[in-house]
Amino acid sequence: MRRSGVVFIALGAVTLPSVEAHACSWSWGADLIAPNGGQHPANAAVVLIGTGLGPEQLSATIDGMAATLVVDETVAEHHLDGLAEHYFILPLRLDPAPEVGQQVAITGDPCGVDIDCPPIAIMYTATAADTTIADATPTMSFNLARFSGTTSNSCASWGSLVQATVALDEAAFDEEELVLYEVTARNDAAKIAAATHRQLSWLQFDPFVMFAAVGEDFPLDGWCVDVSMIDVAGNRGTVTTSCMPALCYDGEPISDIARIPFEPARGGSCDPDDVGTSTSSTSGDGPPGEGSSTETTTDTMLDSGHASDPGAAADTTGAPMIDAETTARGCACGADHTDTLSVWLLLAICPASRRRRR
Repeated sequence: MRRSGVVFIALGAVTLPSVEAHACSWSWGADLIAPNGGQHPANAAVVLIGTGLGPEQLSATIDGMAATLVVDETVAEHHLDGLAEHYFILPLRLDPAPEVGQQVAITGDPCGVDIDCPPIAIMYTATAADTTIADATPTMSFNLARFSGTTSNSCASWGSLVQATVALDEAAFDEEELVLYEVTARNDAAKIAAATHRQLSWLQFDPFVMFAAVGEDFPLDGWCVDVSMIDVAGNRGTVTTSCMPALCYDGEPISDIARIPFEPARGGSCDPDDVGTSTSSTSGDGPPGEGSSTETTTDTMLDSGHASDPGAAADTTGAPMIDAETTARGCACGADHTDTLSVWLLLAICPASRRRRR
């Protein structure tokens, strides 16, 4: 099946401090919908992407009989700040699930009860269940930014950040209808974690995973980042895990995230004096870090000419084998490390005001 033109971007399941925002304005409603054709796998979610979304005013039928719409929270994402009760990504599953050949219809206003949006009408025939996803392993590096306090701009507020740089053979997924990549940043010792999802075609824009924690509440040690591909049917590809940051920032809040002055992390993949990396990949449909394949670990030598530190590699649960392209992007310090579109994607999560139903 042809891959859909849906854009996915989301933040992790954390509650951030709220500030009054004034300078952002957005159009309400569903801008993009999957499926975008007349067929959709019977076990796949119907996904809406837009502003102020909610299931309350939508109705569904299967062969003309009423069905219940259930939000799939595994890939659903809420707005932040003033619209936290509404969705930016709204994945919907039907109860009961349609059988192959049945006709599905979803109609109505796709926004929450207090927002007036243009109505939608989705009609498709349920096809055979999608039970597989292409086996392509991502590579990646990640950076940490610990702020001493909360920062904000006209659209959102946030604490500390984790940024990932991901590389993948996108062509391996050409036969998929729709593919996301999921980045999860977690610190098991501190018991904090968050995730972000993006559409595969936006892979070049390094995602930020945002946290409420600042200062000493956001440790610089003990972080791991998991990256995997996942489709709307819930099939998950190989999980790559890194527990060794490339770059770090520890200082005052910086609202312009494109200009965070990262520096090489001690012992990380960009440290010219002490480089150690390894790979950890698992495949299967379980959560990050669980799967059916055998874990592999590989020490590497980067362009600095310094060999990996065997002790450093042994202390991690796995970090990616970073190819030249990912290394060049992930280790590049300075103002141009984060592109303007990445910043826009971050801000798009948080529209500033809502239009009430009249």
